[in-house]
Amino acid sequence: MGLYEGVSAIDDIVFENCSLPPPASSCKGPDQFWCTDTRACISSLLVCDLIDDCGDMSDESNCIKKFLLEFLFNVFNPYFLSASELQCDFEDGLCNWAQDTEDDFDWTRHQGQTPTLDTGPMKDHTLGTVRGHYLYIETSEPQMYRNQAILLSPEIDATINNDNKTCIFLFHYHMFGSQIYSLAIYKRTMRNTRGQLLWQAFGNKGNRWLKKVLYINSTYPFQVIFCIFPFNNHVTYVVSTAVV
Repeated sequence: MGLYEGVSAIDDIVFENCSLPPPASSCKGPDQFWCTDTRACISSLLVCDLIDDCGDMSDESNCIKKFLLEFLFNVFNPYFLSASELQCDFEDGLCNWAQDTEDDFDWTRHQGQTPTLDTGPMKDHTLGTVRGHYLYIETSEPQMYRNQAILLSPEIDATINNDNKTCIFLFHYHMFGSQIYSLAIYKRTMRNTRGQLLWQAFGNKGNRWLKKVLYINSTYPFQVIFCIFPFNNHVTYVVSTAVV
């Protein structure tokens, strides 16, 4: 047995803005949600966002049966999918989302660490464990520069048909690797087009999940599109989508 010497040290540990919201004596207003057990008062935008903002999971507990109907209003009419049907954490497949049949390659549903060294998350965002699922793309060979992988939402009703209530779309993404290129979100109102660019991210964002919220208005029914443009030897990911 060898003898090894070494020193490990930590100093000046500080937590800032890390605690849960304190209990509130009241929580009134259409834009507020009162947590069941912790009694914290949080923004309704945090309800059903796939994160336990209350500390007791009450803001995430009824999302399938009653997804934001009391808090953000339902911007969808009966001829279109409800908000709960548009939400997806990829634990049971792609939900109502779909792979584009006209792109160059597909997204892959995966658990745990990604196959390529020094890329990707160790675990998913929703469960925070290696058992959780997420979608990712592998853009090393045989994929080529400017090939595309496209993920399509179902058709969503025009917001103008619902008193112009804004559609709120949130997702978590992970972009980590040596040569990350681009993840883009589009809104399209006509098939076989890419539509309007809503948001785009470039480059390595570090080995962490990031949250993005987009506010969408449309005078016509529309789809949301995730589009990946690869560069070289990297992977890019998206997980936990919700349209509310």
